[in-house]
Amino acid sequence: MPPMLRSVLFMPASNERAIAKAQGLPCDAVILDLEDAVAPEQKVAARDAAMAALGGFGTRMAAVRVNGMDTEWSAADLWAARGAAAVVLPKVDGPDDLARARAKPR
Repeated sequence: MPPMLRSVLFMPASNERAIAKAQGLPCDAVILDLEDAVAPEQKVAARDAAMAALGGFGTRMAAVRVNGMDTEWSAADLWAARGAAAVVLPKVDGPDDLARARAKPR
């Protein structure tokens, strides 16, 4: 059974200051958002920042919310996030979206 998460901190991966602060906060998990919270011109830099930050949360779960399957960033996001404890897919409509995410080329 997965661990019970009491507190989950959700933040834009484009906000380096927030990520640095979150590394010291006593939450159970952190979700680094690459999707809605990040402006299009910051998507690539946010992805790089999220991947660099993944190891900085100690024993806490660090997940990445990737961009939607219909965006130009999704394939690179999914490939980069493979080292995260979890990947959060936005706007999932059903099992077909999960299959597409698993099959997405890099």
